[in-house]
Amino acid sequence: MAGFFPRSLFPILKPDVFIQIPKGEKEALGPKLLAGSRHVKDLNDVEFYKVPFEKALDLVSQRSVFLSKGFVYVPSTELGSLITSQFRLNLSKSLVVSEPLVHTLIAGC
Repeated sequence: MAGFFPRSLFPILKPDVFIQIPKGEKEALGPKLLAGSRHVKDLNDVEFYKVPFEKALDLVSQRSVFLSKGFVYVPSTELGSLITSQFRLNLSKSLVVSEPLVHTLIAGC
């Protein structure tokens, strides 16, 4: 199931921020990953990504992920939430930057 979310379709998933955990780490943390992920019943069905805590606040507040040492372990089934949050953040920043330009354009008409 490694191709569930191809990174080429989501440039937001930067390799230095969203790290797919290796199989050994996944097996070692197995019971904790299952306990922390509400919708995951079998570890072999999904991949997990190690993400900095601050990038997954929505999932942490819903208690949908396993949290350890400043990182959350996000199942591939929950990556949509991270993508949505990052998109909203980028959109908000872009609107703040473009607001003065819109006023300039309107004043010039």
